Amino acid sequence: MYFTKVELHNFGIYKGTHEMTLTNKLGDRNITLIGGMNGRGKTTFHDAILLALYGKLALRYIQENERSYDKLLLDHINKHATDSVTYIAVTLCLDDGTALRITRSWSANGNKANQSVSVEKNGVVDKYLGENWNYYIEEILPFGIARFFFFNNEKITQLANDSSFEQIKASIKSAIGVTTIEKTINHLDEIIRRKRNALQAFENSAENIAFREVEAQLKEINERIEAAIHRVNDLERACQDHAVRVEAREKEFWSSGGELSKNRESIKSEMQKITAEREAVQSDIRLLVSDPATPLLLCSNLVKEAYEQELKSQQKGVQQYANEQLNEAFQRILERIGMLHISEEIYYNVKSIIDEELTDHISEHVGIPRQDVSASSMKLFERFIYEVLLSAPNQIRSLTEQVESQENLLLSLDEHLEAADD
Repeated sequence: MYFTKVELHNFGIYKGTHEMTLTNKLGDRNITLIGGMNGRGKTTFHDAILLALYGKLALRYIQENERSYDKLLLDHINKHATDSVTYIAVTLCLDDGTALRITRSWSANGNKANQSVSVEKNGVVDKYLGENWNYYIEEILPFGIARFFFFNNEKITQLANDSSFEQIKASIKSAIGVTTIEKTINHLDEIIRRKRNALQAFENSAENIAFREVEAQLKEINERIEAAIHRVNDLERACQDHAVRVEAREKEFWSSGGELSKNRESIKSEMQKITAEREAVQSDIRLLVSDPATPLLLCSNLVKEAYEQELKSQQKGVQQYANEQLNEAFQRILERIGMLHISEEIYYNVKSIIDEELTDHISEHVGIPRQDVSASSMKLFERFIYEVLLSAPNQIRSLTEQVESQENLLLSLDEHLEAADD
């Protein structure tokens, strides 16, 4: 263990906060020598460490005149301090690397000092250590030998006091664990004696007699349990043999049509369902056959030819009407030209020009009568060609495939029923 830092705040002649780092670049050396002229605060620094670690016990080493602990704390408050809090903090490092920071602070309250102690372990406040610090410090550094760790040359005469020898010896034993071993040995002897007396008393007690009877009963029960386990094992083997025989019989049953026999009712239900579906398809077929457009499917080419001829006839009618209009317009033009009082030569030249331009647009069939088909008939022609003629073959094919599929399913299910009967 070695000390790393001491912090003083408004303690003795140290006004404000002062930090003394005790380690140097050489590492973990744990011997620190502090020197200085008289009155520069060496003893105050030494007393601060003892006071931070041991509190009230430090009275024995710090003062020569008798005074109370509160008086000691109040006397060490710096008289020129700017705040009312005084504290001492000591940071030390244990052999296992654990860092402890012990802070003892107080403030004046009349003739009393309000004191508090807190301990930080590796930078985290440990409430348990703070409440039990007086016991914990005796485990790591007993107060009886603290003077050998914190040596004050000005108080060397205290080491020669023979009255403290027994206390020093007890502290050394505590530091090296001897007292713990002695107490443990005494406790073990007492525990052994008590256990022997208790065991002897238990041997003759009613509880022990009852225990032996229960133990005999448990032995008998265990034997019965073991026999039952053997019986269970025999029964499990017999069950396995029966299971094998049952499995063989089941395979024989299924291979001889057992599944069909078991599902006979479901097969009948499926056949009824398919029969109903077939009737529905047959109904659709009858509706399709009774449609007025269906017979025309047998002569669809003739229907298309008649439709195309009617289209051509309508086109010729249009052409005929146009020719009639052109002829009438031609006669009106000639009449108007004749009314212009132009020369006969110019008249024939204009007539020949109009003749030449209109000859290609006048049909040779002018005046031939034609018979028109009604507009509703043409719409029926178009619906048949562009709707019925395109969709009916697919519908017929689909209905035919459905009928064939249903017939095949019915035949297959009927065969299954015959096999089940066999």
